[in-house]
Amino acid sequence: MCRSESALQKQQCSQAVWPGEHTMPMQGILHMSKHTSQEATVCMGSQGSSLLGQILVQGRALLNRAIDGDTVAVALLPQTEWQATPTDTAQDEDVEESDSGEPGPAIPQNQDPAEGAIETPLPSSPGAESSSGVDKAADALEHQLLLSDAESRSAQRQAGRQQVTSNRRQKLMPVGEVVGIIQRCSQDMVVSITDKDTKALQSRQLTTRSEAVICVPMDRRLPRVRVRSSQLEQLLGKRFVVRCTGWEQTSTYPSAHVVRVLGRMNDLRAETDAVLVSAGVHWQPFSDLALAELPQVVTAQEWSLPEHEITNRRDLRGSEYFTCSIDPPGCTDVDDALSARQLPNGQIEVGVHIADVSYFVKKAGFLDGEAYARGTTVYLQDRRLDMLPSLLSEHLCSLRAGVDRCAVSVLWTLKADLSVESIWFGRSIIRSRYQLTYQQAQDLLDGKSPMTGARDMAVHPRDHAELRSRLQMLDKLTNKLRAARVENGALELEGGELSFETGSDGCPKKVEGKTPLPMMTVVAEMMIFANAAVAHRIAGAFPGAALLRRHAPPRPEGFEQVKELCKAADVTLNLSSNRALAASLEAACSASPQAASLIKSLATRAMSEAEYCSTGDIRPGGGGMSHFGLAMEEYTHFTSPIRRYADMVVHRQLLHAIQSDADQAMQLSLQGSESARAKPVMSHADLASAAGIMNERHRASKRAQKECSDLYLLLLLHSEAHIEAAVVYGVRPTSLLVFVPTLHMKGSVHLTDRAGLVRLPLTSPGQNTDDPFTISERRQFRLETGDKCASIVSVASGQVTFKAEPMDKVWVEVAAVGSTAHGPTLRIRLVSDHHPAVQAASRAVQAASEADYARRAQRAERVPGGPPAAEASGDQQGGESLRGRGQTPQGSSVKDKDDSAERQLPGAPEHHKAGRRGRKAAAEATTIAAVLDIHGDLHSKQHMGGLDDCASDTDVSAYAMQYCPVQLANYEACPGVELSADTEKASLLRTLWLTQLRAGKLSARANAAVTDSQRMTRLQTRLKGLLLKTLDLQRQCQAMTSALYT
Repeated sequence: MCRSESALQKQQCSQAVWPGEHTMPMQGILHMSKHTSQEATVCMGSQGSSLLGQILVQGRALLNRAIDGDTVAVALLPQTEWQATPTDTAQDEDVEESDSGEPGPAIPQNQDPAEGAIETPLPSSPGAESSSGVDKAADALEHQLLLSDAESRSAQRQAGRQQVTSNRRQKLMPVGEVVGIIQRCSQDMVVSITDKDTKALQSRQLTTRSEAVICVPMDRRLPRVRVRSSQLEQLLGKRFVVRCTGWEQTSTYPSAHVVRVLGRMNDLRAETDAVLVSAGVHWQPFSDLALAELPQVVTAQEWSLPEHEITNRRDLRGSEYFTCSIDPPGCTDVDDALSARQLPNGQIEVGVHIADVSYFVKKAGFLDGEAYARGTTVYLQDRRLDMLPSLLSEHLCSLRAGVDRCAVSVLWTLKADLSVESIWFGRSIIRSRYQLTYQQAQDLLDGKSPMTGARDMAVHPRDHAELRSRLQMLDKLTNKLRAARVENGALELEGGELSFETGSDGCPKKVEGKTPLPMMTVVAEMMIFANAAVAHRIAGAFPGAALLRRHAPPRPEGFEQVKELCKAADVTLNLSSNRALAASLEAACSASPQAASLIKSLATRAMSEAEYCSTGDIRPGGGGMSHFGLAMEEYTHFTSPIRRYADMVVHRQLLHAIQSDADQAMQLSLQGSESARAKPVMSHADLASAAGIMNERHRASKRAQKECSDLYLLLLLHSEAHIEAAVVYGVRPTSLLVFVPTLHMKGSVHLTDRAGLVRLPLTSPGQNTDDPFTISERRQFRLETGDKCASIVSVASGQVTFKAEPMDKVWVEVAAVGSTAHGPTLRIRLVSDHHPAVQAASRAVQAASEADYARRAQRAERVPGGPPAAEASGDQQGGESLRGRGQTPQGSSVKDKDDSAERQLPGAPEHHKAGRRGRKAAAEATTIAAVLDIHGDLHSKQHMGGLDDCASDTDVSAYAMQYCPVQLANYEACPGVELSADTEKASLLRTLWLTQLRAGKLSARANAAVTDSQRMTRLQTRLKGLLLKTLDLQRQCQAMTSALYT
């Protein structure tokens, strides 16, 4: 039943989600599968469950010429044709059309299209670092929570397609057909000419007559298109943008015309431009009319703030404020700065100062219109697409150090217990003292001299103490703020970032994950503090037309995979509230530390999308105005107006509310009566419409940023495959779902090829698994899979050569294979433990552990320095920073001081035979560590780090007498102990500490071996050597214990 696009009117379509048995078509938006153009789902709206709210459409005939994003009318097929488990793109192998136009594999036989799915975090690029810390501010968590509509629906589809056990009644997913296209989605496509047509054009003479060719889109969800042109030779080997003009009923392909040429295929700039087009980001240079509204100066140094404007602002330029910004290295668009000071009455004043962009960008002007159209700055790996001209974004609005700048400030006056006594909002003028990097601020907070890079601003030594004092105030406040949010149910989700190192040609050469600094949390909490305060202020002033940031509670069906992982950790996932969810995730991560990153990553993708909204749109249910992830009742975006238009709108609303209050106060003093409530800056209808556009621009920016990161990662993997450790989080009939922590990537590892032959783990680099000899070997194995396990079994002997279950660690080769039409495609293969790269990685880990021990021992003997806390070692800094946030450093054991006095010295462990296995070795090392732990708090990283900096016996003695007097008294109280001199006392204390450090290292190594004890046959030789080392350490411990009692 196929109809033309005009055959169905909108009023003929039902928009209900699931009112029952339908006798007429229903209206919805069609979304193609990410991996095949043969399957789509029609989303019927935001109501209902994932099954009842979506209708599956399979096959080109039933799709009826509909394209991804079209608004369609769909009719249900008979219930006998409904499916319980539709085709899963992560499980089944799709058949793509080849570039030649014939059905068949578009990629090599050993490559699956499903392996093209890549899920990576948002990048940390040179362009992104020019922002205010890659969403370092109030949207630091929302940066993690953001999901595109397609990703969210994909999560729902995947949840709806879980296998139903035999003892439960299966739920059927409705299947339908498209009977009409109500509205075409107007989108540009990035395409290239097929290989077949390319060869045909190259084989004949040039001609000027108009001819038609078939073009392949980069996006696999889109259909091939027919393009007619008289200049086809200029399109050969290039990527170009086309736009569909129609799709006739009698045509196999839709017709399209060329919009513009991007560049040659495999050219990095052209490929990045293709990412922008695919993500829906449209960027053009600023118009002359918009530029005419800028201050008419040649250089930024020529501009100065008028005197009358200075008098209307609060002057915060005094030395008592000591305002500073904290950003990534090389940041030029500085949105925010912080200040903190002690008031004469003992109270504390802290401030967040945000660039006053609304002073330069007037409402309803040409510049305002172009900023509104852009919506946000887009940060890519190779460039930054600014929302505002560089004169504003990098100079006049940017809160650079040493110059006067306009700001909108929020100042809190805090009591001694850090509770808020009063808040001041208003326009100000500031002069930032320093433009610090995160690392510099962290060094100052830790009591170290800040390191200065090539792009960093040097900090004068005379200001170190003052800056440290101010940062400590902020750190103390943010610890309290964060603890309160966590107590209210704020979520700690996964937000890994990748940083790419590029060569002279701009191509990626290296990738690594960025380690967040505690100072990033300090800055983010201050931004959240300011955003929440401003949200409360404007919501109170304009209850029907204030711009807020809403994050609805998640849909339970998106958490199916997270539930399974939590169940494997013996934790029940509770979605009843954000507090219950946060507690469940924390319990699961604690029970299974190796999968913590995976659990948080999957939970992040299962979340609903945060969105801008007008308070007039708030309806009962759905979370109201609250922000689920941040555990805030009211929240908005205020702190980044240089790069987000929404923040500019909030600035105007805040300033209008302040002015209205001032006008009302004056009228009250003059007339003795209050005026009516202030009229909002924008009406609810206008604000709701603007919020929808800002949401779409925000999504497009994040899509572009993610797809650019994917592109760079795939280009890197295409040039060099990476051997990485991965965690299994799902088992499918022919594949494993794995998570690669180092790359923050999820993907499928296919265990069979298209012919059904088992894919054995790779044992050497560049191994060809398709040569006749290897294929013959592969025929000797079979794959056995279940709900919880996948095994590769020898057909002849029945021996299991490989086995994997959820939460298991496996080694994988992550690579990318080239595709002319679609670009590099991800491929993940299993790797054997005998692979040279795996063995090298294991040796590197062991060498690093031994080098760390040697470094500590050497520093303890030779490095000069004393024990002051301000100059502690790296471990000490990390431990103190974690404790400052209510956490305990990993590996430490903070005990009560009285605990060491009551502890009894256990007897020496019995001698064990060298042939015992690893668990005995681990128990032995643990016992020795307990024997040595007679000095209580010295087991913590804090005292280890302090002793590490002691150079002489006298230093150790002084440190111990200052920080561990109770422990020394306990030693002296032992029967028979006579320590007549400090040097003897210090020597014994140092020996105990060094021996304990060795025992701790040995214990960790033995426990790691026990984790891999499933493969005990391969580890037995290594564990025997480990046991011998343990026994040698035991003898040293016995000798030392005897010395204490003689």
